[in-house]
Amino acid sequence: MPYPNSPSPVTHRLNQIFAVPPVFLVPSPTRTPLAALLSGDTLADMALEFGVISSGPGSIEYSHLDAWPADQQRSARRWMIRALTAGRVVNFDWQLASTTTTNVSDLFGPGPLGIHFTSPLVYPPYAFP
Repeated sequence: MPYPNSPSPVTHRLNQIFAVPPVFLVPSPTRTPLAALLSGDTLADMALEFGVISSGPGSIEYSHLDAWPADQQRSARRWMIRALTAGRVVNFDWQLASTTTTNVSDLFGPGPLGIHFTSPLVYPPYAFP
């Protein structure tokens, strides 16, 4: 599934939040995504706060995000902060793979930053409206 045409439910919702301007999935969030990223909260907690996932600890989506390798979470966080600080869109996509990886595509211009995730399938496929 080539970038950017392979969204998962999580990356689909992340694309809404990291659009310019953002489309928030929860009414009146108390923080911006940039403030949440700078706070040091886990990416799973941030995803829950902004409605990217609907259930907290113990749910499949939360556990999947929380178990993502720490070094890859730190890298994604740095790139998201860099893009938001520059007012750039972040496009997320996911692909089924046997390993968990995070890759960034950046042409260092005003265009979107791409963050591409791969992982094994951990929950049943969803249908998009």
